[in-house]
Amino acid sequence: MSCTLCLGDDFQLISEKDSKSKGKLVVCFCNICSMVSQNSIPTEQEVEKYYASDYRQDYKQVFEPKLKHVYRAGNLALDRLGFLTKNNVVSGKLLDVGAGGGEFTYVSSQLGFESMGIEPNIGYSNYAKNQYEANIKTGQLADVDGKFDVITMFHVMEHIPDPVKTFKKLHDLLNENGSLFIEVPNIESFSQSPNNTFFKAHIHYFSASTLTACASQYFSRVEKDISGNILRILFNRRSSIKELKLPTKLDIGVSKKLVIQKSWFNYIFKGKGYLKALNRVRVIIQDAQLIKLKPRAILDVIINSKR
Repeated sequence: MSCTLCLGDDFQLISEKDSKSKGKLVVCFCNICSMVSQNSIPTEQEVEKYYASDYRQDYKQVFEPKLKHVYRAGNLALDRLGFLTKNNVVSGKLLDVGAGGGEFTYVSSQLGFESMGIEPNIGYSNYAKNQYEANIKTGQLADVDGKFDVITMFHVMEHIPDPVKTFKKLHDLLNENGSLFIEVPNIESFSQSPNNTFFKAHIHYFSASTLTACASQYFSRVEKDISGNILRILFNRRSSIKELKLPTKLDIGVSKKLVIQKSWFNYIFKGKGYLKALNRVRVIIQDAQLIKLKPRAILDVIINSKR
C-alpha cells in the first residue's frame, strides 16, 4: 500500500487492534509525511455501503439520535458557529457534509445561514426532515452539485478513503473566496484513551500538519484551533490550484513523538483523563432532565440562549 498523502511506502506500525471490536486493524505512521492511516484503505464503494446502513448502529447502537445526542449536538452547533463568527463567517449559503440528525443544519439556518445538509444514513436524514423540517438530502458528497459560500464537515474527513481527492470536490463546490470548516479528532492529543483510539470506521488519523497538507493544493489555512482531542481548521478556497505541500521534517518529527508516546500515564495526567469520570456524573444528571422535551424544543432553547 502507498500513503494517501505522499504516495510513499515507508511505514511504522502503530496499532493492530480495533478499539471497539477488538479485532485486527492495522494502523501505520508514514515516515515520509507523518500521515497516520489504516493499512490497507477500504474502497469508496465499501465505505459508502457501510455508512448508508451500518455505521450509526455500530457506533451509537441507534438508528436515529437519542435526546442526549440532540442536546449535545445543539450545543456543539453553537460552539462551531462561534468559531465561524470569530473568523468573520456569519452568513451565506452553507452545506453541512455528513449532517447526521440535522442539528447543525437547523441551528445554523436559524442563526444567519441558508443551510442544507447531505447525510448518507437514511434513518438520520429522515429524522432531520421529520423533526426539524431541515433541508437534508440522503446521499454522499459526490451527489451534491451547485455552489456554496461555506462548507462544514464535522468528523467526516477521517472516514473518507481519499482526502486529497475530496478536497478537490470541496474546492469545486465552493464559490470564489468560499470558506471550508473541517473538524476531526486530533491524533497528536493525549486526551483519548489508548484503548479508544483506532477504529474500523476511522481510515485516517489527522494532525494539524497532515490535514493542512491534504488541503494544500486547493485551500489555504486561515485559523487552527485545538481543544483536547478536537482539531478544527478553517480554510479559504484558493483561486488557483497549487502544488501539494507536505509537512516539514520538524512537523513529522514532533508528530511521530506524540503518536508513539500515547500511554495511560499521558492520557490520565497530560490528557486530563482523570476528569472524565466526574464529567460522566454530570452528563447522567443532565440527560435525565431531557425526557420531557421534544428534539426541536431542545434546539430552540439552545438557539434562544444565543439570541
